[in-house]
Amino acid sequence: MDAAPPPHPYGVEPSGNAFARGESVAAWRRGLGKIGAFDDATILSLLGWLDAPALCAVCVASSASRAFASFEDLWRNVALCRFGARGEAMTYRNCWKETVVGARRRDVAARRVYSDALYHPHRLAHATPLAGSTGLGGCARRRPGALTMREFVDEFER
Repeated sequence: MDAAPPPHPYGVEPSGNAFARGESVAAWRRGLGKIGAFDDATILSLLGWLDAPALCAVCVASSASRAFASFEDLWRNVALCRFGARGEAMTYRNCWKETVVGARRRDVAARRVYSDALYHPHRLAHATPLAGSTGLGGCARRRPGALTMREFVDEFER
């Protein structure tokens, strides 16, 4: 079994932990204001329309909004749009948010936020690959057009 991943930098935990602790998921979602009525994927989709200054503004509203507005994929998209549009060279720094903002994340005491949509990418980023799953050594390789349909079926589907 893999070792547990390091704690999420913004206090995010899987949704099931709220139920295990007897805590209400609705309690922390109040920190999201009116958008807290939406599911996590919809919130992330809405935040995807924001630029860097707007995401920074959302980050300071509450612990919950900071956790959502600091989602790596949002900042990756901002970085790629910003640097790609300008044609500038980009220097990646620790995380996408830091790459765009240019400053290190301050350690702020994070309140618990329960969200599978935010936690699982963090867990997967720190997961150890399964034994034997690295590389493509186990995959048969053929040149395009080197096999007929019949040869493909005989070799790979039977």
